[in-house]
Amino acid sequence: MQDYTGGRPSDEYVRQMMIKTFTDEGRLANLFRILSFFPTFYELFHVTFTKLLKGSMGPLNRTWKSYIGLMVASEQQCQYLASVMKIEFLYNGGDPNWLIGLDYVPTKLRNISALILKLARQPWRLNSDDISHLLAGGVLGDAWSRGELVQVTLIIGTFLGLSSFIMGCGIVPEIDMTGGFIIPNQQQACNGIENELDLPTVHFDNDRQQHQQHQFYTDHGIGLGLTTSSTDLVDTEKTTKELIHKLKTKKNCTIKEQILESFEKMKVSPEEEDEEDRTKTPKMTIDTNLKPEDDPTTTEANVIFEDLQRFVEPTLNEEIQSSAFDPDTDEYFMLGDYCWEDHGCDLANHYLPGIGDDLVTEFQEAQTITDWSIFHPVAEEVVDTSPLRNAIWYYTQKIMGVTKEDYTYSDIPTYLNDRTTQYIQDLCMSPYKIRKSDWTNIGIVLRPEEKCHVNLLVASARKQAVLCQGLSIISEL
Repeated sequence: MQDYTGGRPSDEYVRQMMIKTFTDEGRLANLFRILSFFPTFYELFHVTFTKLLKGSMGPLNRTWKSYIGLMVASEQQCQYLASVMKIEFLYNGGDPNWLIGLDYVPTKLRNISALILKLARQPWRLNSDDISHLLAGGVLGDAWSRGELVQVTLIIGTFLGLSSFIMGCGIVPEIDMTGGFIIPNQQQACNGIENELDLPTVHFDNDRQQHQQHQFYTDHGIGLGLTTSSTDLVDTEKTTKELIHKLKTKKNCTIKEQILESFEKMKVSPEEEDEEDRTKTPKMTIDTNLKPEDDPTTTEANVIFEDLQRFVEPTLNEEIQSSAFDPDTDEYFMLGDYCWEDHGCDLANHYLPGIGDDLVTEFQEAQTITDWSIFHPVAEEVVDTSPLRNAIWYYTQKIMGVTKEDYTYSDIPTYLNDRTTQYIQDLCMSPYKIRKSDWTNIGIVLRPEEKCHVNLLVASARKQAVLCQGLSIISEL
């Protein structure tokens, strides 16, 4: 049986953890502030992230690791991470010319673009030829070693997961970075500190990028990962109550009964619900389920303040398009053949001692966080949310082509409705699509920290799936 943890309470422990973070990092990043919802997870994540990106172990130097993170963030259109990685790159002595774009970086580093795009857009189609091409290099000095590719895969998986979490939560830019501040009555966009060494050679070459840049003048740094445009929101209180009932009575119901009940529910449209149910307003500690009329703005967000496409290889960008996994194909990745705990962990430990075990603990923590409640912070009786958490986790990996043989996939339609599954699909494979309306309506009524936990589950499941898919190919060669 799994051990469940509610994390530690937001007390002196969290305060001391934040003090240590500020001492180590020189800032309390907005990402860390949100992760402090889950202090025990954050503590574990910070260990693995620091070892992987800022530590000295592994064959790659800090400059290359930072730049690879920048390439992943740019592919995901995550301005927050891109700005952070530009600062990290320069802090570690990186060549400012590299920030002009991929045309200015070594060929070996540019070649990793194919692996990034495959793992981000079509991870189930990664094959041995993709890895062999990198190992061969083509030209003397351009070949990647096996150990380097292991470390690269860990970085890619980490930043893909982070992009989903950041844009899902709408984490805003740091106050000293582009998009994190405004100067009143300023007629020109002001760049953050990460752009102080930029050369004035970057310009926008398409209407979409110009539109995104123009938004800087109107949104005043509202944030990333969200839009404030409104859509008609369905009343999800009834769905939430039914979900809570299912979680409480799971042991007294057969899976068959739950599936039939779930499919019947999924056939009901908002118009068919009782008038009384339609007019109910969820009672929440903090109202994040806003009605359309409560949202006065229509400014687009996930705002991009610069041409991030310069860090994405243009030819490969056209060749490797985002696509949905086809469940009718034989491209399934079976966790019974290769899983993180039994296989990926050992390979990671071989080249970066200890990090594989650290990631095992991190993944377990993400899956088992619970305060034994849902929606209501204080309930008369505990609610075991593990079936819901597992459904989110394994559905995320399923849409990436990853299958766990001993998981009951019929649980997914029981605990996840159509709206929730669509949200997970977008957050996992296209996080730049996430809008404020998605945050306010993910299909069930949740507290803000619970919504962040949903995002954390999706991000961690995505990260684990990418690591398994990438490292399994490397281990075969």
